[in-house]
Amino acid sequence: MLLRKLLLKDRVIGDVLSVVHTEPVGWWHFAHSYVRGNWRRERTSAPSLLTKSCHDIDILLWLLCSPVDCWAENSQQPHLPSTVSSTGSLHHFKRARKPREAGTATNCLSCPVEPTCKYSAKRIYVGEELAGLETGNKGWPVRIVLPDIESYGDEYEARQALLAELANDYDATTPEHEVARRSWYGRCVYECDNDVCDEQIVTISWEDDAVEETTPGSTRPLPGRTSKTAGKQGYSIPVQSTKTMGEGILA
Repeated sequence: MLLRKLLLKDRVIGDVLSVVHTEPVGWWHFAHSYVRGNWRRERTSAPSLLTKSCHDIDILLWLLCSPVDCWAENSQQPHLPSTVSSTGSLHHFKRARKPREAGTATNCLSCPVEPTCKYSAKRIYVGEELAGLETGNKGWPVRIVLPDIESYGDEYEARQALLAELANDYDATTPEHEVARRSWYGRCVYECDNDVCDEQIVTISWEDDAVEETTPGSTRPLPGRTSKTAGKQGYSIPVQSTKTMGEGILA
C-alpha cells in the first residue's frame, strides 16, 4: 500500500516508465516443488508461472492497472494493458543437463556423484546445510516427503524412514499413471517427468504508458522477490521481499 501511494498518489518519481520484477524461486525450492514435487507437470497441476508467480502478476497489475483511488465512488476504469507476451522453456532440469559422471543413476541414493551434487536429495532433506532433518527441522520441506515424520520415536528412526522414502524410485516398466500420481523426492532432477518452465519472462505493456517485465527463475542461489520501478524523474525504487506469504503451507 505504501509503495502504491508513493508511486501513484505522491508521484515521487513522476510518471512510471517501467517496472522490472524478478521472482528467484531458489534452486533447491524449485527442485523440491517444481521438478520432483506436486507442481512439476502442467497436466496434474498448472504452468509454473501460475503455481508460483500468479500473485506477482496480481500485485503488479494492481499497481499499474487499478485507478489511484480504486475504492472511491467515482473511481476511473482500470487502465488495462495493450499487449501481454511471454516466453519460457524447460532449460535446466532435463536429461541433456545431467552430469556425465552420474551415468544411468536415476535416484540420488544410488548415484556416484551424489556427494558433490547441489541437488542431492540427501543434502536437501537430510543434511544440515539447508533445511534438512539434521538441522532439527521436521517441517517444510521434510514433512512433505514424509508426512508422519513426527511419529518416529527418535532421530535415528526418523532419519532411516526418511532415507527409505527417498530411495523410492521408478523405471521404464512402471506404469505412467503410477509415476504421475505421486512425488518422487529422491529422484535425480535430470531424470524426472517434469515439464513446467524453469525460466520464463512475461512482458506487459501499455500503449502510451509503462512497461512491466516479470521474470521467474529456478536456479538463483536464494529466494527473494525484487521489484525496481523507474519514473520520468530518473529515479528507481527497489523493493525486495525474501518471504512468500503463507510459505509454511507450501508443498
